[in-house]
Amino acid sequence: MHSGSEHTPDTSSGQRAQLSVFAMTFLYALSVTMIGPLMPLIIESFELRLSVAGLLVSFQQLGGIMAIVASALFADRTRKPLLIAGGFLVYSVSLFSAGAALNYIILAASFFAIGASSRLFDAVANADTAQWNPHRSALHVSLLHTSFAVGALVGPLYVSTLVEAGLQWRGAFFGLAAAAALAVAVYVTRSHFRRKISATAVVKAGSVAAVLRAPRMWIACAVMLFYVGHQAGFSVWLPMYLQTSLGAPARMGAAAVSLYWFGIIVGRLLAARLAARVSIKRQLWAGGLAGGLVLLLTFATRNPQFLTAGALLAGVASGGVIPNLVTLCCGWFADNTATASSMLFLMASVGHMVSPWLIAVITEVSSFDIGFTLPIAALGLVGAVALALPRR
Repeated sequence: MHSGSEHTPDTSSGQRAQLSVFAMTFLYALSVTMIGPLMPLIIESFELRLSVAGLLVSFQQLGGIMAIVASALFADRTRKPLLIAGGFLVYSVSLFSAGAALNYIILAASFFAIGASSRLFDAVANADTAQWNPHRSALHVSLLHTSFAVGALVGPLYVSTLVEAGLQWRGAFFGLAAAAALAVAVYVTRSHFRRKISATAVVKAGSVAAVLRAPRMWIACAVMLFYVGHQAGFSVWLPMYLQTSLGAPARMGAAAVSLYWFGIIVGRLLAARLAARVSIKRQLWAGGLAGGLVLLLTFATRNPQFLTAGALLAGVASGGVIPNLVTLCCGWFADNTATASSMLFLMASVGHMVSPWLIAVITEVSSFDIGFTLPIAALGLVGAVALALPRR
């Protein structure tokens, strides 16, 4: 194994392969945020009721959860680059299938496959990135998640550009499927990929159980649950809260979410730069508490401009949470990076499913002002729970 400071052909090939994974992550993120803007067009095309259309996202999440569980149990027992390539190839085929679907059953099955393949790719790519160069894992994992944040920011723009050009919703799926197929083709041609799949990883007996029994792993999972609960709930309900409770125009709601994700991008780049100087634990608790405090103060003003600025600053403060958690946990369990990564992303899936719904329920039984405090409190809990993490 070569150290991070050695510049060898294997290292250079590995860097090129890692760039391919960054590009694939960007393309995966596009599908995450393009579904929402496309949903009205899909509903019109298939003449669906809202509840039936909503099941498409449920099928996607179900596929993702099943893939994450499988990854946690088996991914460390096989060659991760092969899983990355295979998962992303299925992702490409699933996108094409969704675009070509002639009925709801095919569309729902395609969404299930999109969820399963993309989440398998996501969990294994995180584990492989953290494992590739352990001395610089924090940098590479932060850059991986920065690629995701950029893709998530570009997704709605990608859809609006195609729709304004007169293309049907199917064109968005076909275009992304073609790009995904090209990306995986580039990835498998890297010599680093061919060398990695020629060697089989060895898993120590009982090591998966050791991850499951480790209290520090469950503390990290709690941090992930609260952070993704914050991120999902805040992103979904911020535009509506600004418009209905604070009287802001619709364009400000959209701009606020974009600024929030821009802040996350900046936060992840900062986390990559801070990795060598500031401990991950300190970044986690300080970012969570600072971001939660900023949101609480700007929320209390009931001023839409201040809350929008608070969203940007909270994104910067907490943007590094997910890559830092992946780096931390994969460092703890170097022989079971896929298990550790999958446990984190399983908690992320739970947070993503529960938080927006819970905010809606609390809002219905009380008020939007009370309901919207939930994602703000969740970010503060990220910092509070992170204080219980070991130093490294």
